[in-house]
Amino acid sequence: ARENDALIIAVNPLKEAGLQNFTDPQSIAGILGREITISNFYLQIRVNGDMALMQAIAKFWFQFEDENPGKVLDHKFITEKTAGYEAFKTHILEQDFDVLAKQCGIPLERIKEIADQLKFKNKIIICWEMGLTQNKNSVNTIKEAVNLLRMKGTIGNPGAGPAPVQVTCN
Repeated sequence: ARENDALIIAVNPLKEAGLQNFTDPQSIAGILGREITISNFYLQIRVNGDMALMQAIAKFWFQFEDENPGKVLDHKFITEKTAGYEAFKTHILEQDFDVLAKQCGIPLERIKEIADQLKFKNKIIICWEMGLTQNKNSVNTIKEAVNLLRMKGTIGNPGAGPAPVQVTCN
């Protein structure tokens, strides 16, 4: 079970039922067909569209910060713990929302809704598995994931940060 205010966003090019709902076949509820909702939002992006999605979210956060100065981004963290912020900001603001939406395959209004849901959150975990590390832009895509966490100052705090996962089967 997750906290009532937890927001879980599943992002995957493949429509995986396990990222949306889960039925535990070893429980009474599962036998009765009751599902547990895993994610609040499921974004079925295009293959290799992760970076564009994250850049669009970042661009919305910059807009939201302009509308709510000091409430969306963690400027203290950015100043004390990061380098290259202005170049990153310039790069993101130069991106075209429509192009980013097309590249990731998610309608712009849906991306804005996600960015809006996250704008005041200060505990964000971005979790990824092997698929993200095996595409042609893997290093830059993971950098963008970490850049989102840096913008919000959610690295090194309890209940927040990057979470690469490797699943092995015996």
